[in-house]
Amino acid sequence: MPCDTKIITSDFGYRDLLGNNNFHNGLDFGASMGSNVYAISSGTVVHAGFLNGYGISIIILHANGYRSLYGHLDEKQVVSLGDHVMQGDTIAFVGPKYLSNGKLNGFTTGPHLHLTIFDSHFHAINPRELNFMDIVLI
Repeated sequence: MPCDTKIITSDFGYRDLLGNNNFHNGLDFGASMGSNVYAISSGTVVHAGFLNGYGISIIILHANGYRSLYGHLDEKQVVSLGDHVMQGDTIAFVGPKYLSNGKLNGFTTGPHLHLTIFDSHFHAINPRELNFMDIVLI
């Protein structure tokens, strides 16, 4: 699991958010601010910084070409671009709704962890349908 909670607050697929029907390309975990965020599989950090929609984010590239994206993170950096991480390593902490510069930490209504999995063709896939062991670095 990408964090200590197993509570999903927003599922993969279409949803109503603030009166708009939109596609949510990942899972939101109801984790509180400061909670540990863990790598779901080993790989290399290919992004560590701000991404529109996701706020402070980390993307890990796995051996089979899949990527895991962790969004709405704390500004305190645990890993950096190019770092190799192992499955289960703490890579970040859940961040606040607003960053220290007053900017919204991505499209969020409050602190939580967003997880998106992209396949090797950059298509978002439902993390619930993926056995995380399929993307372990071999």
